[in-house]
Amino acid sequence: MAVSVVADEGDEEQHDKSNGGQAGKAKPTVDETLQWTRHCSANTTAIARCRAGIADSSVNANNKALSAAAACSTGALLTTAMFYPVELVKNRLQAAALGDGGFAYKGLLDGLKTVFREEGLKGLFIGINSIMVRAVSSDFLTMWFGERFISGWGKGPGCNAMELPLRIAGGWISVCITMPLETISTRVTCARPPLTTSGAIRELWKEGRFAAFWRGLRVMLVLCVNPALTFTAFGWIRSAYFAVCRRLKSELDKQKSSDKEEMLSWSEAFVVGVVAKFLTLSVVYPLIRAKFLLQARGSSGLGLLGVLKRTAATEGYSSLYKGLDAQLSKSLLSAALTLAVKERTQKWWYDSLMSTPKVIKP
Repeated sequence: MAVSVVADEGDEEQHDKSNGGQAGKAKPTVDETLQWTRHCSANTTAIARCRAGIADSSVNANNKALSAAAACSTGALLTTAMFYPVELVKNRLQAAALGDGGFAYKGLLDGLKTVFREEGLKGLFIGINSIMVRAVSSDFLTMWFGERFISGWGKGPGCNAMELPLRIAGGWISVCITMPLETISTRVTCARPPLTTSGAIRELWKEGRFAAFWRGLRVMLVLCVNPALTFTAFGWIRSAYFAVCRRLKSELDKQKSSDKEEMLSWSEAFVVGVVAKFLTLSVVYPLIRAKFLLQARGSSGLGLLGVLKRTAATEGYSSLYKGLDAQLSKSLLSAALTLAVKERTQKWWYDSLMSTPKVIKP
């Protein structure tokens, strides 16, 4: 009993101390409670706005990259369908070498006439499916990765030193993904006798398993400078053109057009695209020829420089530019049209992506 009484007294003493401690604390008033609630609400709102701003910025950058890639691949789809017979003959001219039993065309027109005479109208479109898939996927990925890299690490599209290397880096990733499509389409269009896509895949598999589908990868990585320089040159010339136009305009015209987004007309975009592609092609064409020679047949262990040296030794240095006329006639028109389509449709793609209803998560 004594123990029980002592325990009860200890519990009561502890209970009294607890109540005394709680009584010593002042309870917050209604105004203080409201003020604290407003403070917490303001902080929560600020955090939510910050997160929403970051999310919107990320969505905006992604939509810009997607719209640019979609517009570019749309142009690639149209131009590939329009100029495919020229693309076919160009590939065969670039892959031709002396004494290999391949296609011996004298030039672009002779090649078109020969194909039509020997294979008919259908022969002018051999391998179009593989070429279309390759062109659309390659242009889409190259543009998307390039735009994402520029928005992430560059200062935005325009005349800056980082744009070209970032677009080249985007091209490297695109090439690593789409290289098998490039190799298969080249084999289909350049094989004699003609091969189907499945036949080209089996032939490449027998030659070197998986490695055969990435034959010429190092050359293609070097050639990433071709589309990267084309897009960059287009942006530079475009910016220079607008700068000249702004200088020629009066102050009144500047004020009227200050709120409008600058956009080239169809004819202006086409001309700018021709100039940009011509400058690029004049520099990189021997590498393009070497790439086709590597992909169209076994390279016997030769690399890029080895193929260029062998071709120059057996056919002369002028052979490094064999097929240039076909390349110019096709690439200048198709690249200019692709860039014009991109220029005129990118805003439509962007508006379509931005107007897509957002899914609100509970």
